[in-house]
Amino acid sequence: FYGLNDRFNRLIYPSLHRLIIADELVDDVLEQYIVQFDDLIELISCDVGQGRNLFSNRYAFVNLRTLILRCPQYATVELSVDAETVRSAFQFCLNLLSCCDIFAESNNEFTQPVEQLLPCPFVVRLAIDNCSQQSLLAVLSRTPQLRYLRVKQLVAFDQVSLSPSDLPLRLSFLKDLRISATIQRLNSMAFIGEIIQCCQTSLEYLSLEISLDDPMNTDDLQQIFEPCQNLKKIHFAINCPLDEDDDVDLLTHFETDWWLDARRPPVLSFRSGHGGTWIVSMPCHFDSYVWFPIDPSDWRINKGHLNSHDFYFTKQKSIRFACHHRQLLMPESLRFFGQVFRAPNQELS
Repeated sequence: FYGLNDRFNRLIYPSLHRLIIADELVDDVLEQYIVQFDDLIELISCDVGQGRNLFSNRYAFVNLRTLILRCPQYATVELSVDAETVRSAFQFCLNLLSCCDIFAESNNEFTQPVEQLLPCPFVVRLAIDNCSQQSLLAVLSRTPQLRYLRVKQLVAFDQVSLSPSDLPLRLSFLKDLRISATIQRLNSMAFIGEIIQCCQTSLEYLSLEISLDDPMNTDDLQQIFEPCQNLKKIHFAINCPLDEDDDVDLLTHFETDWWLDARRPPVLSFRSGHGGTWIVSMPCHFDSYVWFPIDPSDWRINKGHLNSHDFYFTKQKSIRFACHHRQLLMPESLRFFGQVFRAPNQELS
């Protein structure tokens, strides 16, 4: 048993570098144990209420480098901090989210206009459940060190007509951008395009799931993506209304040298039985509300073929088919769909 405690500590202490606090953990239990290893912690993940208790000057956190702040059903923020800045960064972050109408505690009386708020250099990753275009612009204008942004549902402006060019956006560190806008349709791709333009020198990963009210000029996508010289991955699923004549010529816009380059994904297009035309990069990693054509011949792709290794859907669980003229689902079509749709627990209708 010689050195048993030392050996036991060497096993246990590395796991104490990351403190992930469950939402239901009682503060009294946390206080009883955290004082014994607060100097070992390098990362803390907690909700807002727990954060107020943790950062009330009773713990040292001399090695803390990362704070992940959870605002359930609103946002999750990752802050780059140290022992000296963590308390101010915590409050600064709450003020920022409150000013931008993303999250506000009931007892937070901070009402400073976002235009008067200093930039918050601590925020490096941000995931927002739901926000307006106006709120997104406000928070982006105050997070110059942001590296990752995910917006689960973006909604259109209320009545204020702003654009990214109206605010001092310099997103020179943003590498990973993921935006969905499917519940409330956007008017066009213009807003998304201007956001991407602000980070085109740094952007490496882009994911867009967008529904549009107006027909889209399909040349816009290349004009938006092409200037992003460091872009390594593009995933998109865009639904928009198109006339039948425009729909026939749609794929010609994706047959340029830029799109046919092996570094770009294949692009699938099809008319949905309920709601316009879909333009989807393959493989598709979204689970959208889509009605698929029952006849595979109505699925059109700009390069390769429908049986290629990168033509599949990874997450589509609800598979709905639009039947025209009482078409039957043939056995060969079933085999094709079985290869294409690969998510577990699928539902066919």
